[in-house]
Amino acid sequence: MTDNATPPEGGSSFFGKLRDVLFEPEPAAGAPAAADKTAATAPPPGPSATAAMAAAKAKNPMVERMMEVVMEKTTAYTALVEAVTPLEAFIPDEASRYKAAFGIVGKTRTLEQIVQSIDMQHLPALEAESQRFHGQAKHQQDLQINARIREIDSLRASVAKVEEERARLQERLGQIQQEVEAAHKRIAGFENEIATKRAEIVEVNIRFESALAVVKAQLVEARAKVVRYLGT
Repeated sequence: MTDNATPPEGGSSFFGKLRDVLFEPEPAAGAPAAADKTAATAPPPGPSATAAMAAAKAKNPMVERMMEVVMEKTTAYTALVEAVTPLEAFIPDEASRYKAAFGIVGKTRTLEQIVQSIDMQHLPALEAESQRFHGQAKHQQDLQINARIREIDSLRASVAKVEEERARLQERLGQIQQEVEAAHKRIAGFENEIATKRAEIVEVNIRFESALAVVKAQLVEARAKVVRYLGT
């Protein structure tokens, strides 16, 4: 890309600092332009995940919180993100933004360090969050569902015993019938509770898995972008 525009006075120092990163010098008069081998051989950039991420956040608030957890520690990649983000208002092209940001961040961090921070810190942090959530989900299931299932089994066993006693003790038929009806009501109540709790847990699991997939895709795409845009 050739810089043909004259920088405006005042407020342009930011772009001046990025000049060497974003722009190439004009070829000398009469000299053949160098072939842009990188543009010819590099794969086309994938679609930006910004819109998809925004939509996912709107549908699933877990996405934003999960990304906050995954990006909580300062790494070479978070430094790159912090450098890229302010450039969105000034540099529309994503590849140029990444190159400009790396022109700043690359003074203290290498491309290998940025990629490794995604592979060895952010993705493992996501996996740790996944394990923590599933552990808590299992614990909640044990508390809210399995205990009720055991109580249902116990009540059903009691009902069966009462039914047997009713056959032998006709004189207690009225009392036994009341016990049976009460037990069935409790079973129905517990089953309704189970259905409600199970639906809630399923919904939370679905949202979590959706958020997990979105954030993992974001990190994988980010890694690919770093390699694609900044790799030699």
